[in-house]
Amino acid sequence: MTGPSSTPRPRVDQLTGDQLDALYAELDRCDRIRKAALDGRNAAVQRADQAEAELTALKAITTGYCPRCGRGDCSPTADQWLEQRQRADRAEAAIARVRALHTRWDADPASCAHCVDSYGTPVRYPCPTIRALDGAT
Repeated sequence: MTGPSSTPRPRVDQLTGDQLDALYAELDRCDRIRKAALDGRNAAVQRADQAEAELTALKAITTGYCPRCGRGDCSPTADQWLEQRQRADRAEAAIARVRALHTRWDADPASCAHCVDSYGTPVRYPCPTIRALDGAT
């Protein structure tokens, strides 16, 4: 059988020691190239997976992202905006009602008018409820 250069290739049993060493060296070189390519592919897949996870996380918290079409410049519809505005109004009204209950007690301004401990003793103002609403611990 002849190769592209029309030089006959020796059979395996006809290879010299030097030719066999050269063949093994070429096999080793090809194996290193294959391993490097596989490592590069694996690293690229890992980076792509990480980028996909980051994109998914961003989509979950980004306002204006449309999960149906993938655009990131979508605004809420008028109905969605109105629904959120009404929800905010209801939440603010509930907070105002809670604050109205938890005021200073007229008989003892250092105590909450609503809160008592397990013995029935008024709790010092600001009570835990007001501190929670104000963001204190």
